[in-house]
Amino acid sequence: MHRIETHISVIYLVGHYAYKLKKPVSLDFIDFTRPAARQRACRDEVRLNRRLAGELYCGVETIVRTGRVCKIGKRGRAVEHAIRMRRFNERDVFSAMLARGELGLAEIDAVADRLAAFHRHAARTPPNHRYGSVSAVRVQMQTVLDSFERETRTLVPVPLPAWCESEGKRSRPFAPVATRHLAPSAYSAHSIDHHYNVLLTLTRQVLEAGYPALVDATFLKHEHPSRFAALGNMLSIPVIVLDFHARTCRLWERVRTRALEQPTASDAGPVVLVKQLANEEPLTSEEMADTVYLDTEVPLDAFAHIEYWEALRRRLEQHAAALPEALHA
Repeated sequence: MHRIETHISVIYLVGHYAYKLKKPVSLDFIDFTRPAARQRACRDEVRLNRRLAGELYCGVETIVRTGRVCKIGKRGRAVEHAIRMRRFNERDVFSAMLARGELGLAEIDAVADRLAAFHRHAARTPPNHRYGSVSAVRVQMQTVLDSFERETRTLVPVPLPAWCESEGKRSRPFAPVATRHLAPSAYSAHSIDHHYNVLLTLTRQVLEAGYPALVDATFLKHEHPSRFAALGNMLSIPVIVLDFHARTCRLWERVRTRALEQPTASDAGPVVLVKQLANEEPLTSEEMADTVYLDTEVPLDAFAHIEYWEALRRRLEQHAAALPEALHA
């Protein structure tokens, strides 16, 4: 018999089985001081983990006391409960495979695909629930990334942390507005160029996965949108430029009004707007041919009507009609 101990459990490896008991402890995230709580935790673990490892989880066993001896699975007064699991070859865990130099991207991708499919169909909590909050997910995500960096540094794709950060930004509508201002260096030419490179990498991944990509950026310099256009040409994917425009006086009014809000929704205040307008390069003739112009000086409810997007719809239909010809060419 071999004994393994974690911060909340004790596991006994006996023959072909493993028996896991919950410790009677109280921590920040659990309270197992009562026997009923430990029993419920055992049942929940079996119920939840059977969804991905049903062949390993046999069930919950009762531990009874017979004289001075405790036995599993016998009749009598229950003194504790244990999860019974089938043992597996510990050489197959990722840490052991990594130590032997046998863990590759194929194995990681297989697990990632299964987990992604599982989470895609899993039950969800409301966005304002603390277990599904952006802050909670961000902490969990960073913990995993730190573990990857520590354990599998050479196997983690370089764009992965950037993609996770991008997903965190995408979920911000469900999070409290961040009040911390960006550092001045965030608007430097080097920083801006770096972020466009990250966007380009993420866009390529999305397109190669078979999905359309919508890139939300200011694109003030020709060098930045030209990279995305070149990517579309290389992948034989049409590119559409959406030019959301408004008069300078209206832009100034909007930015100034937003800057007065507490907390403000953006660091891009009047000073940033002035710099952007001063450095903006007009669209080239090639870009103008691929551009759909959208006037933003309309009532807010106009965006909810299909008529507002009519020009974009027509352009998408044109590309869709031409797509079979491109595929047969």
